[in-house]
Amino acid sequence: MLKQENSAILFIVEFLVGALGFEPRTSCTPCKRASRAAPRPELAQIIARKDRSGNPASHSQDPTDACIISGMRSRFLLILFTLFLTACASSQPAQVQTAAITPAAAGENSPQIALSITPSQTPVPTEAPKETGTSIPTSSPTPEPSICSPLGIHPLEELPEIIGDAYDPPRPGREERHHGIDFGYYHYQERDSMLGEPVQSVLPGVVASVLDGQYPYGNMVMIETTPPDIPVSLSEEIEIPNGSSLYVLYAHLDQPPMVVLGEQIKACQSLGVVGMSGNTDIPHLHLETRWGPPGQVFESMRFYDTQATQEEMDAYVLWRTSGVFQHFNPLYLLAPGAVPTPTPEPF
Repeated sequence: MLKQENSAILFIVEFLVGALGFEPRTSCTPCKRASRAAPRPELAQIIARKDRSGNPASHSQDPTDACIISGMRSRFLLILFTLFLTACASSQPAQVQTAAITPAAAGENSPQIALSITPSQTPVPTEAPKETGTSIPTSSPTPEPSICSPLGIHPLEELPEIIGDAYDPPRPGREERHHGIDFGYYHYQERDSMLGEPVQSVLPGVVASVLDGQYPYGNMVMIETTPPDIPVSLSEEIEIPNGSSLYVLYAHLDQPPMVVLGEQIKACQSLGVVGMSGNTDIPHLHLETRWGPPGQVFESMRFYDTQATQEEMDAYVLWRTSGVFQHFNPLYLLAPGAVPTPTPEPF
């Protein structure tokens, strides 16, 4: 870089000298002619012509010598001026600055351009808002309530095998025939009698009636089961009206019942044991099933007895023949598969 600057300076100096009329070799016409005609004399020859006083003007000078001296003087001045410029240039060395583009080393005065490239985002499809209406609560199906055998030592499957007197309904409003089922036997498996076998509740409910030896049921318990505990299959089979209750009557118990009126009863809860109380001559369990208005209570009922009061007979008729409480085959509740096909009643 320094050599290039010196060459440039020399070029400028030579240009200026040429522009001012200074030529390095000759400055007059005689010199030009002399330089073309003969070689240039040495400097020592020119100095020898001077006088001892060193004044060349006292002698007559050759015009060629004067031109040579003038050219040498111009050359000498040119050399001094060149050295002066070179010295000035060398005293201030050129500084080469390299620009480094770094994010953190930008000049204070230089503007900083910050490019913020935001990547384009692909729009995500959004689902259309769903209509939110009033949701209809869905309830899980209510499980069927467990049904217990009315006889503690006989499961439900054995009940059709120990029926002593089947269900034989009369015409509506009539008293004769059989309104329920009698479970009894003379000999079954290892037992010769049903006497003393435990009696238990078929379904949960509340005690609607308790009798202590009144004729014809003898020692009797009646339990009302409300719709939530009535099996749906039973309601559909016998078409129990909405809101009606199921009543189950257990008669001919050996001892007065172990429960009281209005008591809450659980399924399979003990009620007493099989006996021979009331209108019977053999041990058996008389079971009746009816549906009727809920909340009915029979504090007492009695019939075919000279000691019966009017209230007791009215309660008996209300239960048995009024049609307010509709009887049906108990096997629909206990063993639906064992219910026989009804035969048309002859007129």
